[in-house]
Amino acid sequence: MRGDLINEDSNQFGPGTDLIICLLALLMIFVTIVSYLYGNEKKSNNQEKSKVGELTNSVRRLEGEVELYKKKSDALERRGEFKPAGEFLVAGTFKQNPYYELQDPPATEIEIQNIVEKYKNSSSEYPFIFVIGHANEVGLAGKPYLSYEERLKYNWEFAGARSAVIANLIQNHLSEEEKNRIIIVSTGEFDLKLPETPDAPENAFVEVFFGNEWKPQSYKKSR
Repeated sequence: MRGDLINEDSNQFGPGTDLIICLLALLMIFVTIVSYLYGNEKKSNNQEKSKVGELTNSVRRLEGEVELYKKKSDALERRGEFKPAGEFLVAGTFKQNPYYELQDPPATEIEIQNIVEKYKNSSSEYPFIFVIGHANEVGLAGKPYLSYEERLKYNWEFAGARSAVIANLIQNHLSEEEKNRIIIVSTGEFDLKLPETPDAPENAFVEVFFGNEWKPQSYKKSR
């Protein structure tokens, strides 16, 4: 009987223990595999997140660059082909008779120097200088009964002569190449500053613009 008990005890703690150990070993293997797979999955997710973050930053940079170029494009579109010099040589700049002589040459020279300084600062973008003379509808003093055609002719010459005087003062401060970029314009009595009062002296003035084009493209290509 004592031998049977020993055999019975051996059967209880022998095969049963081996089975538990095998199960534990399998469980450990399973846990190891799961941990390995989880680690790889986590690493892959982190890499994907990193890639997504890099792509997001790249998109934001591109959006910033696109916005910057859009602003530059809008600025160029708003800029147009002309830029005002900001100086108006009003009717009081000139004498009434002769109408092409200056009232105060030193004071006018100061205005001319301001115009030239602004031109020098923007000539890379606006190389041409437009000197534009305007007239009112008064006509020749002492000859109030000029025909419409005679008055138009006089005012063309009036505005052109005054713009030529200002252009001459400007060119004194320019190089030979820059002098070739001066364009003298006469509007006559058209393009009035105060159209509601066409006889007003304020309509007889000279203005200066800087431009980046003035000749038609077809003309430039044929040269």
